[in-house]
Formats: sequence, C-alpha cells, structure tokens
Amino acid sequence: RTDIITKEHLEAVRTMFEESLARLRQDRVHAVLIHHAGDLLADGGDALMQLLVGFRERGLVDRIGVSIYEADVADELSARYELGVLQVPVSVLDQRRIHDGDIGRWARGGMDIHARSVFLQGFLLMTPAELPPVLRPHAPLLQRFRQFASENGCLPAHIALKFIASQK
Repeated sequence: RTDIITKEHLEAVRTMFEESLARLRQDRVHAVLIHHAGDLLADGGDALMQLLVGFRERGLVDRIGVSIYEADVADELSARYELGVLQVPVSVLDQRRIHDGDIGRWARGGMDIHARSVFLQGFLLMTPAELPPVLRPHAPLLQRFRQFASENGCLPAHIALKFIASQK
C-alpha cells in the first residue's frame, strides 16, 4: 500500500512478475492481480495499470485484475480501467457480495470472479478453543458451523469449499 506509485515501485512489480513467470516455468499466465486496490487509485496508479497492460499486450498475461474488499472500489476501478478479474471476499459466512447482487453484476459485465477468504482467514478451520482473543466473541457461531458440518458428515473445510463450488 502506498499513496504514490514511483518508478521504483513499477520496476519492483516488473521484476516480481518476471521472476514469478520464471519460478512457474511459464511463458504466460492467465491473470495478474493487484493486491491492494488502492494502489490503482494512488498518484501514479495509471502508470501501474499501463505496466500491466503492457504485459497483456506482450502476451504475458490474459487478464488484469484487482483484489477488493468493498464494492464501491471495484465499481470505481472498473469504470476507470478494463478489468478482467475481481478477487472478492466471499464465504459460507460472508455472502454480502452475493446477496447484494454485486458478484452477478460484475460477472455479467465480463469479469471473472475469484473467491478469496473462503475460510475467513482460517476462522472456519479452527476449533472454538483455538480462537485468538479477538475472535472469541464469535465462538458460538463457529460452534454452530462445526456442528452443522458434523451433522452432515463433513469436515468444516468441505462445507466451506462446497458452498463456493455451488455458486455460479
């Protein structure tokens, strides 16, 4: 995260992208995503996007995307840039973007939707006893989720993944 994208930032992105291709032993990848959406809104964000567009024009990447938390940021960025992928937090316990229609709207607009935080940063895989202090108030919710999984003969991870797989 930064308030300004410098030439040094752009060079670091270029280097990381090229190193990733080499480590993956690939000539191209399906998508490259900006992890902090605000970087594209920062001073110099247009230069960052142009760097990624250059990767696409050179045939190194098919789609450019961004990881978001809030719908308004996704809408602002998609109005400004040609995005092909949105990485959106969604899980069995966090269905906001599904119920408010955002995911469907973005998909109809031609964007691939990638789910992130499917396990709520590991919350769904913990036992109530393993919860850190900040999450302990949510222990009853976790216990109900784990009980549901048990009653259905499934592991919590299976329920979380099955929910995501059931989405269009």
